[in-house]
Amino acid sequence: MVIIVGSIIKRENKILMIKEAKKECIGKWSFSAGHLEKGETIQEGALRETLEETGCTVKLKSLLPIIHDVRNEILVIHFLSEILEENEIIKNQEKGIVINTSNTGPAFGELNPVESLNKRQRELLEQLSNPGDTILVHKKSVSMNDLRQLTSVTGDEFNMFTNGSRRLIIRGSGREIEVTEEMYNDLITGVYGKFSGHTHPPGYLMEPGPNDSWFLKKMNQKRSAIWGYDGDGWLPFGQESWLTEEIQENIRREKWQKMYQ
Repeated sequence: MVIIVGSIIKRENKILMIKEAKKECIGKWSFSAGHLEKGETIQEGALRETLEETGCTVKLKSLLPIIHDVRNEILVIHFLSEILEENEIIKNQEKGIVINTSNTGPAFGELNPVESLNKRQRELLEQLSNPGDTILVHKKSVSMNDLRQLTSVTGDEFNMFTNGSRRLIIRGSGREIEVTEEMYNDLITGVYGKFSGHTHPPGYLMEPGPNDSWFLKKMNQKRSAIWGYDGDGWLPFGQESWLTEEIQENIRREKWQKMYQ
């Protein structure tokens, strides 16, 4: 009989799973488990398999119902467990990934009262009431100017992604926007479409922060825009500083041509 042992890691109502790399089941999700080795107890095997497959040291808490496949003579044994020591991937997932920043400044810009928002903007703010909140809305129900007004009230950055008729809005915290690794992967693989732009809070210059151009490059996108409170109220930027200057120069040239044609 083949004996399979492993553990199911649960924390804060979340379950840690692994994505299989074996040829016969590549890409499928499962719990950490493997064959019990000669001379091991089922507890020792479960601890070893969990460490090998997740990189986490765990404490076994309780035995879960045993699965017995009589036809194939397989016995599957799992324990419920808790993490004692995390691996680096889990640590980084919990920290999140900062995709937008505006760290030039600030000059302590003054925030506007909530009363300065129109009805549509107040409704958006109700749906994005806390830093880290996200919403998916119809394209016609939100604009970058709306997000700039929300920033003028909250002091938080907001960014927008457009895919067809739908737009994803993410509220940051202060001068940066942080997302989970899962959301980051969805963004750079195009699940939510094009990176339309993001806002910088009052008092911060409309210049790309260190993460802005880096994230644009990860999106494989040539340009996006920063919406703030200098000049025309928005500024395009590229993947590199010289590309940003080139984009801005082309826009200035187009404006002059329209004025004197």
